[in-house]
Amino acid sequence: MGRQTITYDLSGRLGNHLQLWACARTLSIRNGWDFEYQPIAHETDFAIAETYPERRSRWNDLGKVFSGRRHRLRGHEWHLEDSQVGELLPNVSRPNAQYVLDWSAIYTRVDEFRPQLIRELLGQHSSSIPRDVTPGRGGVHIRRGDGAYLMPMDYYARAIKEAGLDEVHLFSDGPLDEIVDELGTLTDAKLVAHHGSPVEDMLALASYSTIIMSFSWFSYWAAFLSHDATVYAPRLFSYYPQWIPFD
Repeated sequence: MGRQTITYDLSGRLGNHLQLWACARTLSIRNGWDFEYQPIAHETDFAIAETYPERRSRWNDLGKVFSGRRHRLRGHEWHLEDSQVGELLPNVSRPNAQYVLDWSAIYTRVDEFRPQLIRELLGQHSSSIPRDVTPGRGGVHIRRGDGAYLMPMDYYARAIKEAGLDEVHLFSDGPLDEIVDELGTLTDAKLVAHHGSPVEDMLALASYSTIIMSFSWFSYWAAFLSHDATVYAPRLFSYYPQWIPFD
């Protein structure tokens, strides 16, 4: 039988890019397929560019309609077990196929090969994310910048209370000063705003022993990279059994 190859068609922002990469990479490891890396957002802030120096795709336009051996994977080509772990349907096993995964075909859990994914993403720094274990301190991500899938501010205030936090470090793609003012009317916790690059913020959020997620792939990946943090996630976005679903 010939070789299968898999790559992915990028869309969205950093968290979306990481999920597309992780889904495609998981399939390549699981099935022994060749893997064609597409440069993700902010790749030079990770070690991932060094992980695949000679394995970048040379395909010029992945957005085109594919024919022949290039086959775009879509959601109906998965068998999903509890909507958590993606398995290709049997009729998609094709000799010499070149699969392209797009956002319609992602699946929600990528922990099957978690240690390897983290090593490939972070390189020699894969075990160097510091852990902030200060009692009563936690990190909170509030999605605001794109106006989609917003959680009400009351969700964050109630999660802060449930987690027993008295000092909260805030991360957001929205206006942080306004967010601090608004959330400050709902909680007595000390609020500290973080102003970093997307990668700096993601790795910083991953360092807390308590993380309160928004409905976003950015905070998903901060929680995924964390050291066994206690994670509060919106109920419809709580994809791992160790995360605490919260409304």
